[in-house]
Amino acid sequence: MAKRKEKLFLIAGGAIFVFVIITSLLIIIQVPYNVKVIYTDKEPYTDTNCNSINLKSVVDWGQTQTVCLNQICDSHQSVCTNTNWYGGCTSYSDQCTHYACTKYRYYCSLNIQNIDDTAGTWRVNAYQQDQDTKQNSFVKDVDVFIQPTRTGTANWDFTVDAGNNVICMYLYNGINAPTKRVCKDVIAYNSIQKSKTEIRYCNAWKKLVGKCNDITEYSGAN
Repeated sequence: MAKRKEKLFLIAGGAIFVFVIITSLLIIIQVPYNVKVIYTDKEPYTDTNCNSINLKSVVDWGQTQTVCLNQICDSHQSVCTNTNWYGGCTSYSDQCTHYACTKYRYYCSLNIQNIDDTAGTWRVNAYQQDQDTKQNSFVKDVDVFIQPTRTGTANWDFTVDAGNNVICMYLYNGINAPTKRVCKDVIAYNSIQKSKTEIRYCNAWKKLVGKCNDITEYSGAN
């Protein structure tokens, strides 16, 4: 009876030893498995980048002319128109000795030189300015088409009463230049989906219980 118990004890002890060894091996041993990784990559390509830029120009004043529109006589004197035999004046006539203008027309001109390689139409916001108050009064928009390297002239006019101290005027930010389209090649990128297979490792026991099967994994940019 004692021998039988001893035999059973040895068998149980051996089984436990084998179990511990196998368990340890399953924990220590690393086994491979495959992971298909799907990720996003950037692929370069040549693109065309276009922008609109203003044509270059140089602006300066042309000639400004003033023309009288209404003239009146503001000073008179009597002039002898007939004499008798001894030289005495027998009749007189009033004659104007000085004329004054009551209304003027101003003719304005602005020269615009196109120093670019493209033709275009410039728009000038034309004004008149009261020199006493510095107040600008809009006259009209003037469009001028100018070929490359040539000079065009924006012309406008206005009328004022005598006594008004005015000049031709344009605003420096009131010249609307034409534009041209300029393009250049640039490197851009397309987002494309790619895949790769990675070999990874896990404990053997995880492989046995199905935790390390071949899988598909999604990732971000590579």
